[in-house]
Amino acid sequence: MRLCVPRGEKEAGGSGTFLRNWRDWLTAQQRVWTDDIEADYDILFVNAWQTSYRRILQAKKRLPGMRVVHRVDGAGWDYGRSDHADWLQRAVSTLADLTIFQSDYSRYSTMQKYHVIRHDGPTIYNPVDTHHYTPDGETHPDLPKTDILRVVTVIWSPNRRKGAWRIPVLADANPELEFVFVGSASFDEMPSNMRRFGVMDHHELARVLRSGDIFLNLSQNDPCPNVVIEAMASGLPVLYVPSGGVPELVGEAGLPLENNFRLQVERLRDNLRMYQQTARQRAEQVFAKEKIFAAYWQAIQGTQRHPLPTSLEHFKAVSDVRKQWLWDKIQLYALRQK
Repeated sequence: MRLCVPRGEKEAGGSGTFLRNWRDWLTAQQRVWTDDIEADYDILFVNAWQTSYRRILQAKKRLPGMRVVHRVDGAGWDYGRSDHADWLQRAVSTLADLTIFQSDYSRYSTMQKYHVIRHDGPTIYNPVDTHHYTPDGETHPDLPKTDILRVVTVIWSPNRRKGAWRIPVLADANPELEFVFVGSASFDEMPSNMRRFGVMDHHELARVLRSGDIFLNLSQNDPCPNVVIEAMASGLPVLYVPSGGVPELVGEAGLPLENNFRLQVERLRDNLRMYQQTARQRAEQVFAKEKIFAAYWQAIQGTQRHPLPTSLEHFKAVSDVRKQWLWDKIQLYALRQK
């Protein structure tokens, strides 16, 4: 079985991490794959909205036995995207022979809350490299061991629903804690107990996570954030906003952030070793990349080819693509007027 995993126009953030790990696993397992969508293959693996409807339709017409596997993130409208991503993935879903959701919340948000995805399918969580993200190994040289409880947050997106703006507020209200922020956000003022690191690669990120005690996730409606799974693999319990797919990811490896931030921190501190062990065990048992990618491979092997879309389905999909085109033109016009 030959796979095609085409390169997206922008493979960044969680999608970029997944696709890098997926290609590495396919290579390590000696699976035959290509990133050339014009080649011959049995399975076309597309991620969310990163491959166009037109190119997928052309490939499906050119290769009569080929099946399309569509990995779905979540509804962009749900977690704060204001672009055309959902129109694109709604069109792509018309061509899917197998749909894979990153979490149960991902399915809910794309099929019920927002009618984006047309076909149901299994939930397979995002993977983590438990050999790379581990409690054992080097810590970050700028974060020496301390008796002060260290709270780490990682946010790659400027999207306000990711919650970066809340970090200085929490740091100012909790001077007995040390807050470490990793990401691209900038702050007008930072309390003295807050440390900020910019964007970093996954090697440096692993060292920062190993230097922390608790991971803080403030995102809203996030379907399956990789950073939460990476933190758990690093042995960090998660304090989180009970929203999106995060509660189902964390399970017993953390606590929801409700009204009293300090009370929940104290609950984690009182049983920190137990929570740390639970976080690591959950990452190994549920999210280890060996298990996740094996589940992907098994699901892909059973994929059956569906007929090409009907004229009505094609019309609806093309309408979505035209909405994308119109949206791009409006955005371009607005930029030129500035």
